[in-house]
Amino acid sequence: MPKRVPGQPHGDLRWSTFLKNHAKGILACDILVAVTATFRMLYAFIVIEHGTRRLVDVSVTTNPTSDWALQQLPEVVGEDGGHGYLLHDQDRIFLKHLDDSIKGLGLEVLRSPVVSPKANEICERVIGTIRR
Repeated sequence: MPKRVPGQPHGDLRWSTFLKNHAKGILACDILVAVTATFRMLYAFIVIEHGTRRLVDVSVTTNPTSDWALQQLPEVVGEDGGHGYLLHDQDRIFLKHLDDSIKGLGLEVLRSPVVSPKANEICERVIGTIRR
């Protein structure tokens, strides 16, 4: 069986390479949990353009549901169709019917692997900045 030369790629597309190649067409989203001074829980839905690292949308609620998250997305995606992918994690808000609705908006859904914060590192970095 032939051995792979160390340091050479496997021939498949790595996650980081995919993100670099398609950065202009990827929207990344995540949910941020914040506690107010009166100990109320607020949930912020954050959407970021991967290529420009521009914060596209932040929506806040006290009761996040998949329907609420879906309500935010058409405003973000817009009508220009410049984005092809929506990257999100395995949060309970992103249910199968939400993914199907996202596909209906013309976006392909990219789900980051479980317990893999580096897969959606741009959103995680922004969330860390907001918390600090």
